[in-house]
Amino acid sequence: MKHSFIFLMNKKKGFLDYLKRFWKYLWHDDSLGSYVLNFIFAFIFIKYLFFPTIGFLLNNDYPMVAIVSGSMEHKIVNHNVCDKNVVDTQNKNLNFDEWWSLCGTYYEKINITKADFKDFDYSGGLNIGDMMVLYGKDPKNIEVGEILVFIPQDRNFFVQKGPVIHRVVDKWENENDGKFYFATKGDHNSEIFKDFENNISSDNVIAVGVVRIPYMGYVKIMFTKLVSYVTGG
Repeated sequence: MKHSFIFLMNKKKGFLDYLKRFWKYLWHDDSLGSYVLNFIFAFIFIKYLFFPTIGFLLNNDYPMVAIVSGSMEHKIVNHNVCDKNVVDTQNKNLNFDEWWSLCGTYYEKINITKADFKDFDYSGGLNIGDMMVLYGKDPKNIEVGEILVFIPQDRNFFVQKGPVIHRVVDKWENENDGKFYFATKGDHNSEIFKDFENNISSDNVIAVGVVRIPYMGYVKIMFTKLVSYVTGG
């Protein structure tokens, strides 16, 4: 019995020594193998522990999303904003009054006033490279003006590019199925895209944007471009 106990203790000590050597190799070694293991461990931690935990706390499967298109920007791009040609500095950021003077007509037509819009979340728009923290909200509590992340009516778009993040500009309840439906619009776009975001079922709602983290989304954008370059996509 005594010899068995000593054997088990030696085995446990040997295992602990191995773990210590492995830990030292993982975090303090400068070899290529150590860097590769660091990357693998970071990937596993983020994908299988960090994101699921954050997703559980934020009540959705997409706890964070990077903004990769300019459809929510309040910016002159190629002398254009809301399909209006602007003779001004390219890529100029617009203040709210400048943006409204170019894009506000559409909202006034659907009874959203300048004062209404100014009270909306992120009334100054969202930029490429922003990271949005998302919260899964009951569709009946989602209001006009909130930032919505959703699966568009064009399913092929979703398969190829993922979910869309636009602003809610209309909401209604269907008496036949009892579900809420939404219409959204990108702040930089001139109008709603038909058969894309004009009749979004609550079944296709993922979450709403609650926190904006500037520039953090560029990490995902650069990683995606790197993967695309490596794979030839």
